[in-house]
Amino acid sequence: YDEQFENGVFSYSLHSANTQRYFAHHEHKKQAKMLVARDFLRNEAPDLLELFDNKMSNNNGRKCSVFKLRQTPVTDSGFGKTTKARTSSAVTASHPYSRLSPAALSPLSDSQRRSVAACRILGEIDRGEVITPCDAFESLQEGLGLPRAIVNCSQLGNRLFNVTVDDGNRIYGQAQHALKPQAKLLAYEDAIRSAAPEIWSKLRVNEYASYQCSIRQFQSNEDVLHEYIVEIFGLSVA
Repeated sequence: YDEQFENGVFSYSLHSANTQRYFAHHEHKKQAKMLVARDFLRNEAPDLLELFDNKMSNNNGRKCSVFKLRQTPVTDSGFGKTTKARTSSAVTASHPYSRLSPAALSPLSDSQRRSVAACRILGEIDRGEVITPCDAFESLQEGLGLPRAIVNCSQLGNRLFNVTVDDGNRIYGQAQHALKPQAKLLAYEDAIRSAAPEIWSKLRVNEYASYQCSIRQFQSNEDVLHEYIVEIFGLSVA
């Protein structure tokens, strides 16, 4: 929710079940939105805040201007005490991609859980790690709290291999191919598209061997970066 005070300051707040949880005020509307997002991360996922502050730099090695915010305190009442960050023992401060504890994930919606998982995957790729479709889907499973899936393979009468990725009750991905390894790969790709299409849209397959990160396209475009962060935080803003 947003409003503008008579003094020209913009006020933004995030609501959960009709309860106001995060607040920010700034004379610039865009920075007020960003402060809300940062307040959300500061409290719910401090390792992701560290990720954006440390990793999102432009080609000149400078922080994106979207992070050059004035030192306006984020307050929980509009004017008064400053919201202090909560810390989690499961978060290792020196490792921006450390796992979030169940307590940190529990207040998040399914969409936000998918976004957290997307950040993890993008972060791993940004560090130069090779991420296979199997690796990516297992990260999604962990982030979404899904039961661990297994691969089931059978050969059809037409000699095609039929592969499913399922947990015994639900099929997450399925594919058929004349080559068994290719069928398994396609089944995992199908599982990723089904479980979290927003992650698939931000990754591309390169020679069926690794995923390439599209994160750098956000480094030099402040507007795209802002839209991406708003999407990750589940904000509904104009």
